[in-house]
Order: sequence, then structure tokens, then C-alpha cells
Amino acid sequence: MIRRFTVSRANGLALFKRAPKRFVAPNYAPRFYSEARPPKKTRKFAMALLRLGAVAVAIPVGYLAFFFLYDATTYKDGPLEVECDIPLSALHLRRGGPKNLPIAESWIDDRELGNDSDRPNLVIVGSGWGAISCMRSIDTTKYNVTMVSPTNHFLFTPLLPSAAVGTLSLDSLMEPVRDMCRKRGVRFVSAAADDIDFEDRLLEVRSDSPNGDSVHFYIPYDEIVFATGAKSNTHGVPGLQYTYAFKTALDAQEVKEAICRNLEMAALPSTSEEERKRLLSFVICGGGPTGVEVAAEVYDLLREDVIRKYPSLLLNNSSVHIIQSRSAILNTYDEKISEFAMQRFARDGIDLQLNSRVEEVRPGSVLYSQRLSDGTKQIYELPSGLTLWTTGITTTRFTQKLCEKLPEFQHNKRALETDSYCHVIGAPAGVYAIGDCATIRTDLAADLKKIMVKHAKKRHGTSSGYIDRLTVKQAISIIDRMIAEEPQAGYILKTMRERLLHERPQDEELSYDQTVAALQDANAKVVSLPATAQRAHQQGEYIAQKLNALTDNQDERMYRPFAFKNLGSMAYVSNGAIIDTGRFQFLGGVLAMYAWRSAYMTMTVTPRARLHMAFDWMYRGLFGRQIYLHDRQK
Repeated sequence: MIRRFTVSRANGLALFKRAPKRFVAPNYAPRFYSEARPPKKTRKFAMALLRLGAVAVAIPVGYLAFFFLYDATTYKDGPLEVECDIPLSALHLRRGGPKNLPIAESWIDDRELGNDSDRPNLVIVGSGWGAISCMRSIDTTKYNVTMVSPTNHFLFTPLLPSAAVGTLSLDSLMEPVRDMCRKRGVRFVSAAADDIDFEDRLLEVRSDSPNGDSVHFYIPYDEIVFATGAKSNTHGVPGLQYTYAFKTALDAQEVKEAICRNLEMAALPSTSEEERKRLLSFVICGGGPTGVEVAAEVYDLLREDVIRKYPSLLLNNSSVHIIQSRSAILNTYDEKISEFAMQRFARDGIDLQLNSRVEEVRPGSVLYSQRLSDGTKQIYELPSGLTLWTTGITTTRFTQKLCEKLPEFQHNKRALETDSYCHVIGAPAGVYAIGDCATIRTDLAADLKKIMVKHAKKRHGTSSGYIDRLTVKQAISIIDRMIAEEPQAGYILKTMRERLLHERPQDEELSYDQTVAALQDANAKVVSLPATAQRAHQQGEYIAQKLNALTDNQDERMYRPFAFKNLGSMAYVSNGAIIDTGRFQFLGGVLAMYAWRSAYMTMTVTPRARLHMAFDWMYRGLFGRQIYLHDRQK
């Protein structure tokens, strides 16, 4: 039988000392378990590291397991048949209206969307910033909402220059409109607005089939919002067929392919030096935010990707030019910002032709005039392999047709004129216009007469003889009302009010003509709202909130007018960015660029777009920009 016993530390040392040395190896020292263990702090650190590693492995493994489990549920089998509850009237539309066309009074998806015939019908025309903002903010329990647009995707236009050079893919900027509409219970109709009948409240739409045929029908409405956008302004310049527009996803794709095609041609051994320089001369007409950002993106492509993927000589023969009619680029921004952008471009070698106007565009060059310091004009010809047109906007064909229907009220050639409540001037109630297709008319003299006549009739029963003169106190009271009704002219009206309050006695009389002249002078100083995504987005939200309130029997005249809130401006300038919020300015390099990216990521309309955008920026950093030609050979 073997006896088990333990040896304490003290007994072990005693036994070791009494043991014969021949049985003990030299340099041997007794080791006990307690001495072999690592220090306590080391053990804690090792355990913490082990736990962290386990978590780092468990999270992606768990995510992948969850994803595959979810993905397995997305596949559907079975016959291509489902039960449909379709109104009979939707299959047999009655005809009517001025052109005796089918009238879509009911739809095949009415019951799927939960539409109610007792609700008013709201039609939103367009699929841009204003239309999407209105659709996302409208209360679909109060309206049967229909969105009409020939474009079935929403395009995140502020980052379109990045897509033109492959920094971002177009997929990250485009969001299917039908998906967004379906989630909100809104009907989407892929068709273009072609005409309108104000009397019968019918919108005529046209849908073009792939074989070239067109289908026309009417969509009845109770309220209608036009957000049809605008097109590029040609300014009467000949030869614009040789330029590339920059408004749509297709425009960005064509610019990207043109750049790639020029690079491939320039890399051929048979291309002469003169032709290579022409092919790699990129001319941007317009020094606004779009033109500046396109120039910056093209420069980044040349400096960061072309030098790695093409012969080095191509970089030496490349050039980027901006032709700007004003004395500075980004002239609508703060002067400090404009100076920063010009200094940045001068450092990068981007050519700025200021005080210049394009006279003609030719197949391989741009003819422009430049105003010199002595007031004379000089004509220059600039070789160009790609000419981009980014100057100004004007009305679309449909917007022009609307203006022609209201000739006594619509006098602006570039947009539909609305009042401060976004109602189209001259149109019946319930017709609104927002975004680039509209501009708010400010007529302070007419407002003064309206207020004075109304006040005189209320107080004296007639306006005759009571609107010739008014006191300073009355004028201040009228200006206060104007400030509330005309937010766009608020700053100028407040300046007038302060002058009257502090420089004139309250009982001093002012002639009506004198007051009108002062208001007309103030009216000339009112600046139109910027044609930006920010303004269209705010107007879309405003119209939706207004329409939601009107269904609660709130008087339209009691609802507040639209007041634009400028949240700031941003621009990308070749691996740097400009951010101006009004309160502070952030001008800088990579850090400012990351802030610029973060700001735009928060503005995207869906999480899918944010994720796609983030992956594209990571892809650019790891593998470079995606620029290639699509195979179009048959």
C-alpha cells in the first residue's frame, strides 16, 4: 500500500539540505508550484486579452451566422400567382377630360395601399429632393398620395461629381423611388407630366414604351405639388452639342466613360503630343459649386490613379481648366472661402480663367472672351478633350407649358412664380410648386396697397380717400405685418423699420407714393432663394406639414409662410473641403474632407445608401477609383 503525503515548503528545504550532494545536480534549486506561477497582474492581463480576442472573433462569426439565417428566409418558391383584390373600375377606366383620355379614378393597387375614396387625392410631380421630402413627410392617413415621375430613382446630386470619376459608384447615390413609396403607402407612376387641366383638376401624363409608342391618361387631383426640377441653361451659346451636361446619373456615367476613353486614346503610341495634350485637357464651364467640385475630382483622379495605372507622360500632358464669368469662383460663398479655394487650385495647378465668358464650343476646343483690366475684351481658344457645362438652370418643357397657361400672372422666364406659401400665382387653390422649378415672388408695393385697402375698408367701409397718406407709426405696423408674410424680405424690411423707428417722429405723415417708392427700392434688393438641394428639401417638408394641417380644417391663410433656413454650404476642393455654417467656417485638408464626407452621409435618405457610400470610400483607399469602359459591342 502506497501512502500519500505532502511536503510543506519548510520541510522540503530541510530535506534538500540533508540530501547527499551526489544525488543533487549542480545548479539545481528546488522549485515548488507556488514559485512557478506567473505574477497576478500578468495573469489578469492575459485573461483580459483572451476575452477580448474571443469577443472579436464571436462578433463577426455571430453576425455572419445571423446574416445567413436571415438570407435563407429571403428565397421564395412556388407558382407565380397570388390572390388579388382589385376594384373592377380599375380594370375599365372611363374616358373624359378635354382630350377624352382614360381617367385613373381608381387603381389596381388601391386596396393594397389602403387608399380610401373619401380622402383627398394628392399628386406629387417629380422624384428629386423636394418631391421625396414631401412624400416622406406627408400623412398618408389623410391623403391618397401618388408620385409621378419618368425617373424611378432618387439621385443624391451633391456627390454626383464623385461618381463622374469613380470615387463613388452610382449605386451609392441612387435610391429606388418605388421602394420608398411602397413603405410609405404611396403609389408611384413611372410617367412624365405632359399637361394639366386646372378647371377639371386633371393632370395629363405620358408613358413611353420601349417600342416607341406613348400612352396618355389623366390623373385626377385635389392637391398637386410640382417639383419637376430644372435643366441646364444654354445662355444662347452655340455648339453646346459638343459639351456634357451634368444633371443626371446618365450624365455622370457619360462623363466618366469620356474621361476613360480619352485616357486610353492618349496612351496609344500612335497619338501625337499635340493630340495627347488636347485629349487630356478638361474644361469646366462654370465656377459654381458643381464646376469646382468636378474640377477637384478630375485633378484627384489624375494625380492619384492615372499616375499609377497609365504611362507617366499622361500626367505631364494633363490639364484642368475652369472658365468663370465672375471675378472669383464660388462667388456666392463668403469671400474668405472663395480665396481659399482659388489658392488651393493655384497650388494644384488648376487653371482659372476669371472674368471670362464662353462664346462658342467647337468639337475640339472652347472659344471664350476675357475682360481685361483696361475694360477691353480678348478672345482665346482653349483646346479641349472634354467640355463640361455647369452654368445656370432654366425651365423644363412642362414648366414652360404651365407658365403659358397663366400668361397674366407668370412673368419669370426661368421658373414658376409662387407666393410665400408656395402656391403658384394665378393658379386655382391647391396648386403648389417647390424646388428648382419655382421661385418666390416678392412684391412689397403690392402688399402695402393690399394691407392699406383692407384696413381702410374694415375701418371706414371704403378705401377711397383713406390710402393717400399714413403716419410713421402706421408704416411701422404695416412693415411688421410684411415681415411676417414675406420672410424672404425680412432682413431688408427690418432695416427699414429700424430707420423709421429711430429717425422719424411717430406722428409724422408719409405720402403713399413716397412709401411705395421706398418699398420698390427695397424689393430690388431682395435676393432669390438658392437653387440648392437644401432649399428644395425644406420646401418639401413645409408643403407636407401645411397640407397635413389643412386637412384639420385650418385656414390656409392662417398657416405660416415658408421661411428658408440656411444651414450652410459645403464644397470639395481636391483632398480638402470647405464647410460654412454661417456661425463658423472649416477650411482645410484631409480632416475637413472627412467632416465633409460625414455630413453628406448623414443627409442620405436610407441606411443602404450610407453603407454603400462608406464601402465605396474604403474601396478607393484600398484599390483606387473604379474607372473603366462598358463593353457596348454587339
